[in-house]
Amino acid sequence: MRRISIYAFILALVAGSSLAGPRIEVVGPAEVDFGKYNAWENKTASYKIRNSGKESLEILKIQKTCGCAEAKCDKTSIDPNAEAVIEVKVIPNSIFGNYSKATYVESNDTNNPYLRLMMRGDAIPLIDVQPSAYCYAGRVARGSEWKQSFAFKANIPGVRLGRPSVTNSHEYMLKTEHDENDGITECEVTLYPIQTEADFKIDMSFPVLAPAGHDPVRISIHGIVGQELVAVPGIMRFALSKESVKRKFFLKIIGAERGIVTRDKILIPAVPGVLFELSDDKDRGFVEVNAVFSSEFVSRVISEEKVEFAFKIDGAALARVVCRGMEK
Repeated sequence: MRRISIYAFILALVAGSSLAGPRIEVVGPAEVDFGKYNAWENKTASYKIRNSGKESLEILKIQKTCGCAEAKCDKTSIDPNAEAVIEVKVIPNSIFGNYSKATYVESNDTNNPYLRLMMRGDAIPLIDVQPSAYCYAGRVARGSEWKQSFAFKANIPGVRLGRPSVTNSHEYMLKTEHDENDGITECEVTLYPIQTEADFKIDMSFPVLAPAGHDPVRISIHGIVGQELVAVPGIMRFALSKESVKRKFFLKIIGAERGIVTRDKILIPAVPGVLFELSDDKDRGFVEVNAVFSSEFVSRVISEEKVEFAFKIDGAALARVVCRGMEK
């Protein structure tokens, strides 16, 4: 009996201590599902939180995980037993298709410093671009022509596209197919042969002539000619952290007979919140990169969903490193 009493006393003490400070909790659902909707519509997820502890709850940061959203809380300090509202607004035409995105509420609740709120939906674009609005052409041989066709499929009647404005790094040719109302329904892009190593990019923005009030339809094409400097791995995933994060990756040349690279040949990018230390791996012809990412940089990655930087060497295409948040 005495042993049971001691255990009960300890449990009561632990329970009491957990309530002594601030305590964040969700009132109602912690997940909002918008279902299927038009991507140009305004959508806002609203969540209610409560401080069920005995001390003031401080909201330190609202950390979104998608550049498609804006998030805010109507209070920065919540008294015991008081409530606050958090709103996460989806920016129109910023995301398409099925999605599931988290928002983290960082607070001074040591038992739950990152409260997760979820929103889901299926955003239907005004126009589907087939095969994709984002086209990676891969590595193209020097002196070779490259072509790609795109088709535009409207999801509502009466849509009409005009001729695009184009930003391009190299010479190209654009052919378009039109409907009976002179709206563009298909296009074909031809990249003329490039004789030197290069990154090439073509960005096209097609204005929506009808219906009025819609954002342009954009197509982005990117590729590489000749040999390239690559990062292995080229994609890094990060979780929220209050500490600096260390990562290691390698830089190497591909598309060349003797793919040897040394650190003295590499132009290191200036990335706020990131420190790089390079060393040569002479046996394999690689460069080893040890990187330290600050907590501020990690927070930026989580918030913007993707941060990209690149290493450069003369005579080769850029080595791009893409930083993303952890997959859910």
